Amino acid sequence: MVGIVDDYEVNLFVYGTLMRGFSNHQILMDCGADFQSFAQTLQRYRMISFGGFPGVVKMSAQHDWPKNILNQIRLRTLYAPVEGELYKVPYNNCIRSFTDILEGHPDFYPRQWVSVYDYAKSQKRPSYMYILTNTNTYGNLFRHPSIAL
Repeated sequence: MVGIVDDYEVNLFVYGTLMRGFSNHQILMDCGADFQSFAQTLQRYRMISFGGFPGVVKMSAQHDWPKNILNQIRLRTLYAPVEGELYKVPYNNCIRSFTDILEGHPDFYPRQWVSVYDYAKSQKRPSYMYILTNTNTYGNLFRHPSIAL
């Protein structure tokens, strides 16, 4: 693998198709990700299924989501910590070169810093996570019949 020499590592928390056993996990392996632990977010989110992949919504923040969509999310989902996997990943060779592109950062799933609880180390750790923040670029997904809110 050809990469940037002065790369540094960051934590990446994944909860969907990047997890082991799912369709995009090989991307993490190809870019040098190192599994650290199972983990969960300290903040509660609402998870939404887009059919082939999930997304999480931080409902405590103000969103520009249409009211009817917000009402559907509130009625059909619950706040809960998100369970997932924590990886140590090269920032340039993995985050910027692969996962940001896969997740459509910053337009589709913006990458944000969150706090997760690392089960292996029994401690809180800062980590990047991809979180849905608005519907401007993916509002049509909510009108698709296969989408479960």
